[in-house]
Amino acid sequence: MPTRMGSFKTLTSLESPITVQYDSFGPSMPDMERKQSDPPPNFTRLVLVLAFLVAIDLDVVRIFWRNLNYDLTGYLIPWYRFVVEHGRFKALGLNFSDYAPPYLYLLSIGTLADRLGFDPMTIIRGIAVAGNAAAGVPVMWFARACGWSRESAILITLIFIALPEMIVNSLVWGQCDAIYTLFLMAFVYFVINKRGMVAAMVLGVAFAFKLQTVFIGPFVLYLLLVRVLLWRELLLVPLTYLLLMVPAALAGRGWGDLATIYLRQASEFKELSLNAPNPYLIIQRILPGSFAIGMRVGLVLAVIVALALVATFVRHGRESSPERLVLLATISLAVMPYVLPKMHDRYFFPAGAMAFLLAVARPRTWPIVLLIQTADLCAYTRFLLNASLSWAHHGFILMTFAIGLLIWLFLDKDGDVYFFRL
Repeated sequence: MPTRMGSFKTLTSLESPITVQYDSFGPSMPDMERKQSDPPPNFTRLVLVLAFLVAIDLDVVRIFWRNLNYDLTGYLIPWYRFVVEHGRFKALGLNFSDYAPPYLYLLSIGTLADRLGFDPMTIIRGIAVAGNAAAGVPVMWFARACGWSRESAILITLIFIALPEMIVNSLVWGQCDAIYTLFLMAFVYFVINKRGMVAAMVLGVAFAFKLQTVFIGPFVLYLLLVRVLLWRELLLVPLTYLLLMVPAALAGRGWGDLATIYLRQASEFKELSLNAPNPYLIIQRILPGSFAIGMRVGLVLAVIVALALVATFVRHGRESSPERLVLLATISLAVMPYVLPKMHDRYFFPAGAMAFLLAVARPRTWPIVLLIQTADLCAYTRFLLNASLSWAHHGFILMTFAIGLLIWLFLDKDGDVYFFRL
C-alpha cells in the first residue's frame, strides 16, 4: 500500500512506539496500514455499497418520515415548544428536560429555523442528521490516516453516514447519538496521535452530551495504566463538562441541578432492559419481577467485567498500536452495555461506529459491523414498529456473536481474521 512521505513523530507507550506520519491532510498512522493479506475493496465496490445503502435509506425515509414515535411526541417536540414559548436563552435556565444542556443548546439554536416555516419534527430530525454528517469527520480522518486515497476516503465517509442505523437513529427517531459518538471517535483518534489534552477535552464534550460515554471507561483506565493517557490530562474531562454547563448556569439553572442530571437519569425506568440486545432482555422475560435483584447483581457483575477487561487489555494489549487501540475501544463500547442492566436499545450505537473505524483499518472485519448494525436494528423494531419481542431476541444473539468475534480478534496473536476472506 502506498505511504505518504513526511516528517515522523514517535508516540511511546510502555512496550512499543507508535509512529505517526504527517502530510498535508493531517496525521497519518502507518501502523494502521492494511496487511498485504488484507487488500482493500476496490473503488467500484465501494460505490456499489454506497448506492445499495442509499437505496435502502430512501425507502426507510419514505416509510417513516411522517410516522412519529413517542420519543418525538412525548419528549423532543414538547421540549422544542417549551424553548419557543419561554425564550431561547431563558428556557436553558429551567429544568424542563432530562437531557444534558449541550443538546438543549442545539435545540435552542434549531428554533431559529421556526421562522423559515419548518415544523418541529423536521428541525429536530435535522439536528440529528447534522450530527450524523459531523460524525463523518473523524471517519474521514481515520480513512486518510490508514492510507486510503482521498476519493476512497470520501466514499467510506458517505457509507458511514448512510449506514441504516445512522439513518434510523436520526431521520426516523430524531435521536442525537451520533453527536456524542463523534466525540468518542475523535477521542480515540487524538489518543493515537498522543494529543492527550485534546483527547481528554473531546471526551469531556462527549460526557457532557451523554452519560453513555462511560461505556468507554475500561479503555480509558487501560490508557491511564499504560501511560498512553496521563492522569493530569484526564482532569480536563470534568473541567470540560463544567465549562459546557456554564451557559445553562448563566441562564439561571442551579449548579446543584446541573451536577446531578445523570443521577436523575439513572433513577428513571424500572426495567432490566429496554429492548437492549443483552442478556437482561431474556432474564426479565424468564423471571418477571427480578428488577431489584437483577440491578444489584448486574451492577456488581459489570464492575467485575470492567476490571477484567482492563486487566486483560494490560496483559494482552500492551502493544499500543493504533489499530489495537481502536479494537480495545470497540470492545469496551460493546461489552459494557452488554453486561450493564437498564440499558436502552440505542446504547450499542457507539460500538457500531467504532467497529466501522476498525473495518476502515482492517476491511475484513466488516462482518462485525454488519452484526452490530443488524442487532441494533432488530432491537429498534420493538419501539419504532411495535414489532414482536422476538426481533430483539434475534438482536441479542447477533450482538453476542459480534462481541465474541471482537474478543477472538483481540486474543488472536497474529490479528488475522482468515475466515473473513471476501
